[in-house]
Amino acid sequence: GRIVAAAQGRLREIPLLPWGLFRLRGGPLVLGPHGGEMGALKEILKGIRQGFSGGVIRVSPNHPIGNGVEAILTASGFGRPPGQRPQQTFCLDLKRDLKILHKQLSPSWRRNLSKAEEKGLTIRPMASTEDLQRFFDLHSDMVHWKGFQSHLSWDLLRELWRVSCGSSGIHGFLAMNGEEVVAGRILGFLGEEALDLFAVTTLRGREIFASYQLLWEVIKTA
Repeated sequence: GRIVAAAQGRLREIPLLPWGLFRLRGGPLVLGPHGGEMGALKEILKGIRQGFSGGVIRVSPNHPIGNGVEAILTASGFGRPPGQRPQQTFCLDLKRDLKILHKQLSPSWRRNLSKAEEKGLTIRPMASTEDLQRFFDLHSDMVHWKGFQSHLSWDLLRELWRVSCGSSGIHGFLAMNGEEVVAGRILGFLGEEALDLFAVTTLRGREIFASYQLLWEVIKTA
């Protein structure tokens, strides 16, 4: 009676060809730390293949490395596109004591964190759509001057915010230098995991190492 895996994708018909493309971004989702329910992944991949036989299926599991995920994908008939590099994901065990986590930070990271803390920054959670709008405007500016590609739209961010509840969904945090927002970060919380989704640091924020203190406070909150 417990859901251990789920998938939602988009089916696109390809003109002049007899088959379509079924694409799952960030899926299938599998329950458990680092994809503990690997049997569920195998079964849901089997169901997807049966449901869309004769087409092209592209998946991106939420746990692309570790616990034999790649081996299960290969055994299920999936292969990595030629030339594609494996996704790099950094995982942090948040069940450890904060003092231990702090001690294990690199010397340069601890030094930059101390520099930020000396500036008297205030870290606070986003509490309104106005806060969310301030974050989005800064993020859009950063994407523009850094030349990044971003799929984040205001409509998407606002809808994610609207459907979030206290224990799951997205949670945002802002680093304030007086009344000025100098950095922001948005995380997604689901079950026992927190996923770093979006981040922004202004030019002033970079000067005062705001992103270090913000990330540390986010880690403590998570």
